[in-house]
Amino acid sequence: MKGIAKGMRVTLKYVFKPAITVQYPDERPTIEERFRGHHRIVSEKCIACNLCAKACPVNAIKISFTKDDKGKKVLTKYELDIGVCIWCGLCVDACPKDALIMTQEFELYARERDELKRNLLAEEVHA
Repeated sequence: MKGIAKGMRVTLKYVFKPAITVQYPDERPTIEERFRGHHRIVSEKCIACNLCAKACPVNAIKISFTKDDKGKKVLTKYELDIGVCIWCGLCVDACPKDALIMTQEFELYARERDELKRNLLAEEVHA
């Protein structure tokens, strides 16, 4: 009998507390400032140094670049495989020009695995 009374006391304590559940997608959750969401590249800042790809522990980043007439590297493709990415943020830390950031966006949907490979430059143009 003591066990039932103890269990009911715990249950009643939580019944009268306000709910903390968010009714997603009708209500948007509060995202913390340090949340590591989707990656975004600022192509104007990127110098195609490839340090982000080298820092990635799972090789989720592939970079393509060309050289202009002055010999400067120009980023042509920045592909991130979200299906492999572990969202560690080491790529962002490695970028010397702060050209790579992690946003507050968290929604992810794909029907096929190939859809998880995203060219961030193409998304930047369409966004």
